[in-house]
This record gives sequence, C-alpha cells and structure tokens, in this order.
Amino acid sequence: METFFSIRRTLTGLFVWGTCFTALTWAAGAEDWARGFLLGWLGSLVYYLLLCRRVQKAVDLPVAQAVRSMRVGWLVRLIFLVLLLLLSLKVQGVSFWASVVGLFSLQGVLFLFFVFFAVKRGL
Repeated sequence: METFFSIRRTLTGLFVWGTCFTALTWAAGAEDWARGFLLGWLGSLVYYLLLCRRVQKAVDLPVAQAVRSMRVGWLVRLIFLVLLLLLSLKVQGVSFWASVVGLFSLQGVLFLFFVFFAVKRGL
C-alpha cells in the first residue's frame, strides 16, 4: 500500500510541475517552449509509468527472469526516449531543449522529494 501512495505522490508532483511550467511558458509567449516541454513532460510521465509497470511485473518473477525483464525494460525505455527526442527535432514549432527539460521532469521531482525527505528527517 505504501508503494501505491509513493506512486500517486510522484504522479501528483509531476502533474503540478508540468502544469505550472507549461502555463508559465505559455503565458510568457514562448509557445515553442511550452509545446516542447509538454512533449518531454508527457514522455517523462510515460517513462515513469513504464518503469512502475516493469518493476511491478518483476516482483512476481523468479530472480533470473526478473533480471532479464528489467534489462529488456531498460532497453525499451531507452528506445522510447530516443524516439521522443528525435520527434522533437523533426516537429516544427517544438523546442528541442524544452523537450529535454521536460524529459528530466521525473528526475527533478524525485530529487525535490528526496530533499524534502532529508530536511524532514534532519539529515
């Protein structure tokens, strides 16, 4: 049950971050950045959901199959990220660098959660 709440908290953090950043860039008149960030952010969201699904699946497998499953999952997620970045290069009106920022949304949100956790625990 704790895992479910962690996943929900992370998804909520991603949603808040993505909504705020997209709204601010759109309001500032940087539509290319807003579209690029939104593309990368959606990619980050899908990446996280794929990762959660793969881990959940691997828990029920024997160790050797779980290791193989995680290795295949890593490759699938890497290919997904590369295709997303290639798409952001090809589509007109989408900022490549904003897509890169959007792709790192998950890592940023997780880092902020870690900082809050460390401060709360007094580390």
